[in-house]
Amino acid sequence: TVSRAQEDMNIHLIIEAYKKTPERNLVVVSNWEISEYGKNLKSENKNKFPNIFLQDAIYNVDELNAIRSNGEIYIHSHSLCGTAPSLTEAMFLKLPVICFDVNTNRASTENNSIYFSDSESLVQELRSLDKNNIEKLGERMYEIAQRRYTWERIVNLYKNSIN
Repeated sequence: TVSRAQEDMNIHLIIEAYKKTPERNLVVVSNWEISEYGKNLKSENKNKFPNIFLQDAIYNVDELNAIRSNGEIYIHSHSLCGTAPSLTEAMFLKLPVICFDVNTNRASTENNSIYFSDSESLVQELRSLDKNNIEKLGERMYEIAQRRYTWERIVNLYKNSIN
């Protein structure tokens, strides 16, 4: 997952879920030092669980995409933003997406993602994933991204709203 280190990003929920699923690895890329929330999460969890990797913020898109594209899934935990760039970027990488269950995430993924509302529901979803479902979910996310989140479409929407 990639997100800012603030409470509405729900990083704590993801970390708690992965503490309970040690068979799965988690990489969280965040700017930990910008908030007490981030600093506390990092100090409480960094190097304490062999399956949880807390990475400092990466601003080079190629490097970030290299990390994301090597993941099995992308967890989008944002709860207060609209269509987040980190979500659409993951969708373009054909990553299966598991989203925090809020209207904006449902709208961005056209209700085709897997959704969680707390760490326990995320644990359940992680344990129920199988290779076939993961592959199909990644394909659905990519199809949505190709149809809805291209520069050409966005420019045309703006252009048509002005006219």
